[in-house]
Amino acid sequence: MGALCLPEDENSKNQLLTNANIDYLYNSVKALSYLLLGVGIAFGLSLIWFGLAHFLPKIAVWLAIILAAVLLLLTAIIFFIASSTHLA
Repeated sequence: MGALCLPEDENSKNQLLTNANIDYLYNSVKALSYLLLGVGIAFGLSLIWFGLAHFLPKIAVWLAIILAAVLLLLTAIIFFIASSTHLA
């Protein structure tokens, strides 16, 4: 956990991580931070969806269908854009 108090200067930070050989630990703490942020966002969205499905079930059904279609289309677009840039 020594990687939490890093210098603000990028060169000093890189030198400290290289000399202390804790680059892996710093990336692990950073990944854990992102994971906890994702869990918090997912929990908040699930509470919103719970309330919507409980109090407005007819709207929730249509909203789920519309959001699924939009996300499927967005995923297909991203997939085709990403695959075309890697093959070039």
